[in-house]
Parts: sequence; structure tokens; C-alpha cells
Amino acid sequence: FDLVKDLGLNTVQTYVFWNEHEGQLALRGNATWTGTADLLGFIRAAAARDLYVVLRIGPYACGEYFFGGIPVWVRDFGDIKCFRCNDEVWKAEMKRWVETVVKQVQGELQPNGNIVMLQIENEFGGDQTYLDWAVDMAHQSTDAPVPWMLCHDHRTCFATNNRNGTYVPRAVCTINGFWMDEYTSNPS
Repeated sequence: FDLVKDLGLNTVQTYVFWNEHEGQLALRGNATWTGTADLLGFIRAAAARDLYVVLRIGPYACGEYFFGGIPVWVRDFGDIKCFRCNDEVWKAEMKRWVETVVKQVQGELQPNGNIVMLQIENEFGGDQTYLDWAVDMAHQSTDAPVPWMLCHDHRTCFATNNRNGTYVPRAVCTINGFWMDEYTSNPS
């Protein structure tokens, strides 16, 4: 974290790669949190350097990482039809994983810890109903005292916060560089 501090930054962010913690079906419900999967160690090391943390739970992390960070066993779990969609098997597993992570880091959340924000889903441009469910699930099933964020295109995030013509801030809208062309051409 020395470079982060040397650059004058006060916050780091990290993905939580589900497949690192529950890489095999035998680990489902018994995630590992040691070695390279020592999430609390990372968060506490950041705190020791006076750094805040933005925790990107996903559970989808990114297309550049094997299977997006989702354990391969999930594709054959139960009667799953699809990922990142309104499939009930997927949603139950996603909810279980998000609750597991938030429970693991509960003591590190603000106001007592250094985690200042959590992310649900990532770079999602699909079914708006599913994304709305994901944001609602994150709030309702974790009761986390910090804001949830989305990293998506501008329209998708705005739609999550503006359901039925009423704007209610359910998630902080962040935009990665990939989506900036859309934002700069339509910032409203």
C-alpha cells in the first residue's frame, strides 16, 4: 500500500473473487478466507495504512478473469438456466454469496471500520429487472450500513434509481472508462 499512499490516495478497491473462496462445490457454504483468499487481512492491512476500502462483491468481477470470478461449479448447480439473470437458482446462490461476504466483513464496515462502499454486480448491461432485484437484495438481505454502488452504463444505473418515474438513490452510480462515451454524449 506504500505506492497508494505515495500517490496521495486515500482509498483502494478490490474485487472479491467468488471462485477464490468457494472454488469447488465442496466449499459451497464453507468458504476459505486464508492465504490468497485472506480478505480480512487485505482490508486490515489497508486500515493500518489509513486507507479506506471499496469492496466490489459482484459476484461477477470482470470478463478478463476466468469465468468472471464465478466458480465453475455454479454452471452445473441445481437446475440453473443462466447467470446474472432472473433464474431463481442463480439468484439464490448470488444472494447466499453476497450475504456470506458481508457477514465476513461486517466488523470492517463504516462507521467502525474502513470499508466505505460495497458494489453489487459489475458492468452489467442486461435485464433491468434482474439488476433492480440485485440492488434491492443487497440492501434488504445484508443491512449493510454503507452505500451500495453499481459500475455500469449511465442509463442502466439511472434506471435502477428511477423506477416508475420516482428517483430514489438505491445505488451510487459509477462509470468505468468503457462507458464514458455514452455518458459524455448524454450526461442527463
